[in-house]
Amino acid sequence: MIMWWRWLSLVLIGFGTGTIIAGGVFAFIAVIGIIPRMANKSKTAKYIPIYEDCIAAGGAFGTLHMVFPFTIPLGSVITSAVGLLIGIFIGVLAVCLAEITDVIPIMTDRVNIKQGVLFLLLSVATGKMIGSLVHWLIPNFVP
Repeated sequence: MIMWWRWLSLVLIGFGTGTIIAGGVFAFIAVIGIIPRMANKSKTAKYIPIYEDCIAAGGAFGTLHMVFPFTIPLGSVITSAVGLLIGIFIGVLAVCLAEITDVIPIMTDRVNIKQGVLFLLLSVATGKMIGSLVHWLIPNFVP
């Protein structure tokens, strides 16, 4: 039987490391500027505090779900809509990361691409979407 102080120390260590990792993820999202960039493009800068609160609530909700697994019966339509929104967020996050690290400008300069950068970006996003769909829709798919 585990003594109560050992159990308590495991809980504190787990909570502390989870807090550090979550802080790192949120700091990463803040550093690449995804929230201001999305608000700027959609002309909704006055809602930035709501965006930030939603991301923090999503992180807390996801953590609770990992610790205490539960289901919410929403139906396939709402679940599909939520999945689409999550996919859009991840796609925007990936594109912002690529833009921050200057991958796209360096690549277009080296390959000497003057036109069609929009199609290049759309191709990358479409490839990411198709790869995600294959991963989630084909059971036991291992690349």
